[in-house]
Amino acid sequence: MRYYVLSTPAGDEVVRLSGGAAAYFETDSGRWIPDPLLAAEVLFGGDWRQLEDHELPPGVPGSTTQSPRPRKSRFLRRGRHTRK
Repeated sequence: MRYYVLSTPAGDEVVRLSGGAAAYFETDSGRWIPDPLLAAEVLFGGDWRQLEDHELPPGVPGSTTQSPRPRKSRFLRRGRHTRK
């Protein structure tokens, strides 16, 4: 997940990009609001600055750095109905 910020006179606008989908942080509700057209503006606009998790403004939740869940292997399944 990548975070970007745009500094405006009204305040900082924070956007996160994850897998090509963009969402902006709304400070009133404290939620990430998806916006499909924002990804192109962030990637091709020149005023956005990329941030790290520790550089996010106060009140903006960062990504939780969890290790991904281990996937179950299909080779562990046993029984007469399993495909080979």
